[in-house]
Formats: sequence, structure tokens, C-alpha cells
Amino acid sequence: MKTKIITVTATLVALSGCALGTPPMDIKPDQVDASLYANLSCDQMQDQYQQLLQDKEKYAARQKNRNARSRSMAIWVAGFGLGDGEEAAHLAHTKGELVALETAAGNSGCGLVGTR
Repeated sequence: MKTKIITVTATLVALSGCALGTPPMDIKPDQVDASLYANLSCDQMQDQYQQLLQDKEKYAARQKNRNARSRSMAIWVAGFGLGDGEEAAHLAHTKGELVALETAAGNSGCGLVGTR
């Protein structure tokens, strides 16, 4: 009986990694063309940057929440979780926009204030 419990536990632990979501910090930015921001003034770039930072935090929190639900599901549903969804896609795109905006700001001599 003890061997059976250990086997079931080991199987659940092994399967618990199936279809779990990517941690927000590990989601890579999409490729976004910096020329989209090239015609903005420095003030407009700063405003856009602040909005993107807020969006990034919002999507990261949603992805973190999805990961928590996914881990919970993996325990009860034969090791399968939710995986990545639109939260991860939005986060990757927002991160890409931040990189593009930082590049455009650097090319225009604008300094952006905020922490990515």
C-alpha cells in the first residue's frame, strides 16, 4: 500500500509540469518595429511608456493568476493545467512595445522615466 501511494504521488509530481503557464518574467518580448513610435514627441513617448508599464503589470498579474489556477488544475486533472493563453500573448506584445519605444526614444534623444 505504501508503495502504491509513493507511485501515485511520484506520477502526480511528474505530470504536474504538463501544460503549466510560463512565469511572467520568462515571457519574451514580441518583435515590434520601433518606427511605430518614431514620430512621437518626447512627451508623447513618455506618456505612452507609462501606459505600457501599467499594461505590462496588469498582464503580468493576469498571467501569474492563470499560472496559479493552472497549478491547481494540474493537481486535480491528471497533471494538465491551462498553459499559456491570451494573457501571455498580451504580455509578450506589451514587452515588445516597451523595447520598441525605448529604442525609438533613444534614437530621438528622449529619456524615458520609469522602471521596466
